[in-house]
Amino acid sequence: MDHLVEGGLERYVENGARLLEPADIEVIALGLQDLPARISALPVECERLGYQLELLASLIERRDAWFPETVRQETAFALLYAADEMDLLPDSKPGVGYLDDVAVAEVVLSRHAEVFERHCAELGQEWSAVQPQALF
Repeated sequence: MDHLVEGGLERYVENGARLLEPADIEVIALGLQDLPARISALPVECERLGYQLELLASLIERRDAWFPETVRQETAFALLYAADEMDLLPDSKPGVGYLDDVAVAEVVLSRHAEVFERHCAELGQEWSAVQPQALF
């Protein structure tokens, strides 16, 4: 199961992110004004996902791009995935609907942990509050 999550989901994120052009990422960044309402609508058990999405959004909004473009692409993909109503698991499914959103966010945070840890430090945030956890 770990192989499926690590290999399959990582490839899914990589492939989805590669499809995003810089103009697409800018559109995603401009659409972040809806993110606070989406986060406040998350069930209480998804509080960590909300913090993770806020961190992902804050990285996308940076204009000083000291990090690789692949990080920006994968971060944008995770935000787009979380905003999309047509995920692998419908968000409306009680208890499991947000697991796919969590998994995608965790894959991006895990793959680029050093970037996000530095970003947290620059923001004065605790990395431990958002760092990826073992999914299985």
